[in-house]
Amino acid sequence: MSGLPLLALAFVLSGDAQVVSGTGEGPRFRFDAWRCQNEAYSRWRGGDGRVVAEEELAFEGERWVRYRLQRSTIAQDIVATREGDTLRLVIRNGESRKQITLTTSPTVLAGPLLVDHLSEKLPRLRAGKPVEFDYLVPDHGLVLRLRATLEGGTRTAESRVRVEAASLLMRAFVPNTKLVFDDSGVLRSMSGRLLPQLGDVTKPKSLDGVLRMKTVSISGEASSMQSTCNRPAVS
Repeated sequence: MSGLPLLALAFVLSGDAQVVSGTGEGPRFRFDAWRCQNEAYSRWRGGDGRVVAEEELAFEGERWVRYRLQRSTIAQDIVATREGDTLRLVIRNGESRKQITLTTSPTVLAGPLLVDHLSEKLPRLRAGKPVEFDYLVPDHGLVLRLRATLEGGTRTAESRVRVEAASLLMRAFVPNTKLVFDDSGVLRSMSGRLLPQLGDVTKPKSLDGVLRMKTVSISGEASSMQSTCNRPAVS
């Protein structure tokens, strides 16, 4: 995820995530995100260093045209492609495969674009005005209307943004997400549903926790990370 303008800059983000449950602290994950030319990536690693979840976004100009989510822990691989206002998803869970076609708005968001969109809309949020937008939930094969509001009033040091379902009827079924941005609009932490899942393909287990950003770079380390920007093959 990125609190930097995803479409304009080469960047590297790094952070640590801690799963939080009713019984206390759970597994930890390492998070990295980087931009390379017309593609952006995020990657989550478990405590043993192995990749457990990955996202990829491909762009044409300022419009995303392809999104991929992989969760190796539950043998899940989802690819979403856009043509005009048509969104086509291929969802693989183990040996099963299904296709879904949706009609969406031209501004639908996917993956890390959520953070970029909220960073861009911070002036509106800080003025006390809510922001609504469409967001792809790939593993459920649907697009949700979400609503973002500022919590705790205006502060100069940080902005705490709450994201929930726009529909009151849906709020009980959609996990809340809280994001903290610094004064310049860079993401510092996020709490809520994490991207990795545990369990297996028959019984995936969603995880809630806190992601805290540790480093933000737009040079130096970015160059070495960009050397790994090979697009995964899609079968």
